[in-house]
Amino acid sequence: MKKVLILGGGFSGIEAAIYLCKYGFEVTLASNRDFMYIYPVSMWVLTGEKQFEDICIPLSRFSEAHGFSLKNDAARFIVANENKVIFENSEETYDYLIIATGGGKVSAPGMGEHTLTICGPPEDAVELKQRIDMMISKNGGRIALGIGDNPLDPPSLRIGPAVELLLNLHHYFKKRRVRDKFELFFFSPEKDPFVHVGKFASKMFMSCFSRCDKPPVMGIKIREYVKDGIIFDDNSKLKSDLTIITPGINGHPLLRNSDIPINESGFVKIKPNCQVTEFPNVFAVGDCADMLGVPKWYVRQGHNAVTMAKCAAYNIHAIEAGIEKQRHYTDHLWLGGFLDDGSGAAFLYKTDSRCIIVPLPILGHWIKKGWALYWKLSRLNKIPTIMNL
Repeated sequence: MKKVLILGGGFSGIEAAIYLCKYGFEVTLASNRDFMYIYPVSMWVLTGEKQFEDICIPLSRFSEAHGFSLKNDAARFIVANENKVIFENSEETYDYLIIATGGGKVSAPGMGEHTLTICGPPEDAVELKQRIDMMISKNGGRIALGIGDNPLDPPSLRIGPAVELLLNLHHYFKKRRVRDKFELFFFSPEKDPFVHVGKFASKMFMSCFSRCDKPPVMGIKIREYVKDGIIFDDNSKLKSDLTIITPGINGHPLLRNSDIPINESGFVKIKPNCQVTEFPNVFAVGDCADMLGVPKWYVRQGHNAVTMAKCAAYNIHAIEAGIEKQRHYTDHLWLGGFLDDGSGAAFLYKTDSRCIIVPLPILGHWIKKGWALYWKLSRLNKIPTIMNL
């Protein structure tokens, strides 16, 4: 039985492990955390709709449900020429390797010291909840929310989580009857961060910024983050008591210490079948992979990372089974999901040929909550998977 080593315990890593177990491989999933964190609903930790523990699922539960092995250790080097990975406390060999580590963060001066995020270490959400509760108890304050970018990799711009958090905080403060005690601001180095979804959709989503207390700062690069705000390249300053950033994505730091081929942003170079160039037994999926050749409207999203994981698992199976035809993740790309505002949501679905936006007041909020429960139960084999979602 061939051994497959998977690096990463997020959406794509777990999906790959589940499918490879179905194909009969010996699978080991390695992660520096012993739990899987459901990032798409992390904004509800800040508003109290979810407890931190509600969206942390022990990896051992997935392991028990599907029969793969777990390794709780941090990978330090990939030595693909020798089919092995060096971890902090040991090393592992493999017949096939799937890199599902996620990406790194495009940094700016002061970002680590003066900002927090819901798209980084899960513990940041807990700290943000504490900071916001403290601000409420101390008569409010100024909160700046925004995004970073990666000019070398346009799909790495993640506007959705930042806007969802803005909308949810606005709703939360209104619900607590403290909205007048807070000033909410938004900033983006991109002049129109929604341009990839088309003019109509962009206009609709830009209306979200009506919840801000001043027009958003758009199209000006960030020079540095400081204790009391953000300084931009034109020397202007946006003052804040709390700065929350959704950084742009670049390659995972692990990859710079490895012999895996990477591009100038540090993403793994892959083929459309998720196979790493130069290493036919290594695959990369999700935010760690180079998205060369994707449409201009595409941005990195969890459901496409899952699609890549399924393709990689199938293609490893195909190689071993002597099946010539491989599956390409580029055949199944789409952009969308639910943009939640705390009381409802808008559903977006975009492909090359169509763009659909469906406002769902009240219902959309509960559908998104239901999705998180569905994903958890279906991946733990408690309920059937519907249409491979």
